[in-house]
This record gives sequence, structure tokens and C-alpha cells, in this order.
Amino acid sequence: MNLIRANKEKIIIVDAHAHLGYDYVFEHEFNLKDLIMGMEKNCIDVSIVQPGITFDLETVIKQHNELAELSKKMPSRIFGIANPNPHLPRSKYREELERCVKDLGFVGVKLHPLAHAVNPNSSAGRNVFEVALDLKIPGI
Repeated sequence: MNLIRANKEKIIIVDAHAHLGYDYVFEHEFNLKDLIMGMEKNCIDVSIVQPGITFDLETVIKQHNELAELSKKMPSRIFGIANPNPHLPRSKYREELERCVKDLGFVGVKLHPLAHAVNPNSSAGRNVFEVALDLKIPGI
């Protein structure tokens, strides 16, 4: 059931934390079927989706590309968030995050201190927020 405001505008329900792809830290496959079923079951209009945690650049690029394809198939319903490992070389990290935002249309970047084994106040952690600031996207 959709919630309707008194002025008859539809309230948009956003899932701001969804996953797609294999997560190497938590050893879990987040699949498309479960994502879509969860959206339907919970009347979610929009999902902000990030790939699982990966360690290397090649794997995260593959997951970012798959997420970008899904967002093209489901415009205005699926928005991607980049999730490269902050321990990548700074230039490679920046390059991938810029590609995600400028070429793939991603709307943010994820930093997971536990899964990435990174202190947000460390140089690698600060780099995430510095690049996000340069790209004018939220870092979550």
C-alpha cells in the first residue's frame, strides 16, 4: 500500500542501503531476484544499491559495471553507489570513483570501516571523503 499525503502527493519510499553482487568479506551473494522481491514486498520505490565488498580493482569494476547496467534497465528506481577498496593506490581509487560518478551515473560512495579494515580518520579513509567532496557526492 502506498502512503498518500493529505495533498495527494505520493510519498516515495527509498531503501538507502541495498546490495548486489558477491561480498567477499561476509561471504554472501546479494542477487537481483532478492533485491527486486524485497523492493516489491516492502513497497520500495527507489533503491540505492552498492556492490559487495571486494579486495581488488578488477572485481569491483565488474560489479560496478553490472550495477550500472541494472540502473539503466530500471531508471529512477535503482541508483548505484561505488564501493572500491580504500586501500587501493590513491590514483586507482580516484580513477574508479570518478568513472563511477561521471560515466556510470553513481550517486555516492560507500566506506565500510569494518569490512574495508580502515579507520575513517586514516589517510585511506580521508581519501574516500576527499574524492567524494571533489566529485560532489555523499560518502556514506
